Amino acid sequence: MMNQGQSNIFQLLSDQSKMRPDAPAIIETRGGKTRSTTFKQLEAAAKAVSENFKHHGLKEGEKVLVVCPMSAELYIVLLAIFDAGLTAMLIDPGAGLAHLRHCCATYPPEAIIASPKASLLYFLAPEMRKIPLKFSLGMHHFPGTIAIDRKCKRSGFEKRDFATSPESKPCGNALLTFTSGSSGTPKAIERSHSFLLSQHAALKETLALAPGQIHLTNLPVFVLANLASGVTSLIPDADLQKPGSINPAPVLKQIDSFAASQCVASPAFLERLAEGAERQARQLSSLRQIFAGGGPVFPELITRLQAMAPQAEIITVYGSSEAEPIASTTTPNTKKVSAAAANFGLLVGYPEPSIELRIIRSDPRVPVGILLQSQFADICLPPLEIGEIVVNGAHVVSGYAGGQGESLAKFSVLKQGSHKSKRWHRTGDAGYMDENGRLWLLGRCSAILRDQCGCLYPLPVESAAQELPGIKRAAVVKHQGERVLALEPTVPPAKMDFSALARLKAQFHICRVLLIKQIPKDKRHNSKIDYARLKELLEQKTTREPWGSLVVFSQLKRQLSSAFCQPFWQSFWPASWLQLFWEQPSWRPAWLSWREQRTLTVPQSQTSEEQASLLFRRQCS
Repeated sequence: MMNQGQSNIFQLLSDQSKMRPDAPAIIETRGGKTRSTTFKQLEAAAKAVSENFKHHGLKEGEKVLVVCPMSAELYIVLLAIFDAGLTAMLIDPGAGLAHLRHCCATYPPEAIIASPKASLLYFLAPEMRKIPLKFSLGMHHFPGTIAIDRKCKRSGFEKRDFATSPESKPCGNALLTFTSGSSGTPKAIERSHSFLLSQHAALKETLALAPGQIHLTNLPVFVLANLASGVTSLIPDADLQKPGSINPAPVLKQIDSFAASQCVASPAFLERLAEGAERQARQLSSLRQIFAGGGPVFPELITRLQAMAPQAEIITVYGSSEAEPIASTTTPNTKKVSAAAANFGLLVGYPEPSIELRIIRSDPRVPVGILLQSQFADICLPPLEIGEIVVNGAHVVSGYAGGQGESLAKFSVLKQGSHKSKRWHRTGDAGYMDENGRLWLLGRCSAILRDQCGCLYPLPVESAAQELPGIKRAAVVKHQGERVLALEPTVPPAKMDFSALARLKAQFHICRVLLIKQIPKDKRHNSKIDYARLKELLEQKTTREPWGSLVVFSQLKRQLSSAFCQPFWQSFWPASWLQLFWEQPSWRPAWLSWREQRTLTVPQSQTSEEQASLLFRRQCS
């Protein structure tokens, strides 16, 4: 429970500092060297930086752009901003320079604090050079900036008695973050101090946070929840801007060396850890819980994580930038239904107790507006019916800065006999509730394919495809009026199971199957399919088809392999020119289009929605 005097996350940290001053709050490993920051050191450094901000004239409510990698310094700065009543402006560095310049131009900050590497962006972004007050972390001679470090030695604040400093109780905005802008212009998300406290309470319950735990995480918001709960955060020894391509070996060594008991990470990051553990044939004995969030978590990944840490409980956490967390599910629930219902979506579990969740009938391209309670009830769908997921709660963002994009993402429901209303957020995700009250995810509403065969939802198809051997990732899109399944294989085409692909193709009425070297993913977590970019690649392919003869030769090889000795073909095929052609970096994206020669007759008497309903009625009966 939070005391009334706890007005922001910094006050929660102060409480932890009093209870466990010498316990490690953040542990980092870089270049083989380990640095540990205790709760007491973290509070003192944050208070010193806060005083430095005030000393240089920053006032409550002003925005401070923070450009710093995930480290102890990042959280010292964030906590200092919270303590001073300022607003921390965070921009995802992986989104690119154009995104950063747009955000700075639209919402110009009053100050910036940047790491040594990030300070070089001043030469590339005029919008950053225009910021009035510039701080440099650990750089005492960078032109035009004010040097600042965790002890603030040059300002003399390290000698102040922080215990006697009055408690600050800011009530305005604490964080300003931005959406990726993949569906249009990036939207600014404002988070107040009360919002962060509500989100902390929700995360504390979902993650079962308790003092003394050691959490490894690559998700920055979860470190704030750890600090407020007395949990030690282990920062991964990896390039966290590219979680899908990290070197897993140093991170696996960290988990073993510090006996991390929990891991909270994105699916792409966990996938790399699983790959590293498989290569080293090792198991992580210290892990007791693995929380996966930030993107779809497929059954195949859960199986690999369970093999990496057999004694750990695998927990899927579903949420979004505007609402985190929304729902969660544990390993037993996922295992129980994944085999029977892999083709009917991803189970994301029961909604969080602190959140209201409904499935509504809506068109994501049309605003909902303001509804009466009776009108809202009319568009809410019963269990087993598919619609858009909408949520409401204390840790759900009620709006965007300047109201940009709110007409499509938000709507209000008037209470009966009152002028008050509830603000609901449209997640843009398609899903349904089963008769046990669990939420199932089917993919983005914008990615649904509609044609003469009915509605095709992305996640069921992609989940089924990724269960096939030799398939790392799958994505289904509509191209030139046809259903196209793009596959990212882990083996050469000659070693793929074409009969299994034929069955999958027939089951979901797929017109074409394409093999692509790397399916594009989101820049932030490297876990979600970038459907827009994939469609662009498909358009490029239609204007350049260098593999036509290879397609014919591949089909001929498969026909002849049935008449000749299989080991004979395998003896030269994988190591031949096809393997070299497949790995040639100048041919990206490397395509191999494949069409099933036979005409497959598939009964279309039932739609996927009807099949899902029948399946879950049998499961829940």
